Amino acid sequence: MDIKFPVKVLSERISDFYFCDIQLGKYKRSERFPQNLDTTVRLNFLNENVWKAVLNLPQIDILFYRRDGMSEGGSGVEILFDEFLSLIFKKFPCDGGTIITDGSNASRDFRFDLMLEGEIKIDKFHITKSESQLFKKFNLFEFDVRPSS
Repeated sequence: MDIKFPVKVLSERISDFYFCDIQLGKYKRSERFPQNLDTTVRLNFLNENVWKAVLNLPQIDILFYRRDGMSEGGSGVEILFDEFLSLIFKKFPCDGGTIITDGSNASRDFRFDLMLEGEIKIDKFHITKSESQLFKKFNLFEFDVRPSS
């Protein structure tokens, strides 16, 4: 489970982190709780299917998604496709949010290429590549999710 890295790079921007894995019990406590964690940071672990977990989440400002796969050991969920993003976007603020990703599970139908080109519109939101790209050195892309005009 990818915990330490997102907490390290995003804890200046957000304080509540939610991690979801149906096999949460297989991770040691030391893997789940980074050392020297700022006391203002809250880690929440959801041991359930991500489709169900999203429904119970409060507002989502940033979707951080990397290192996933469709084969054994991966989630098998196409997080960056319309059906799941539509569910996530219902939890985004009305003025939008951010996606930070390496493009995992988005090779079918050139999905990630379309995201990079700003060609994805879902419900009332439009996904465009952020100008800043603060996470480029980590091979991650940042996308702005804003209301469609």
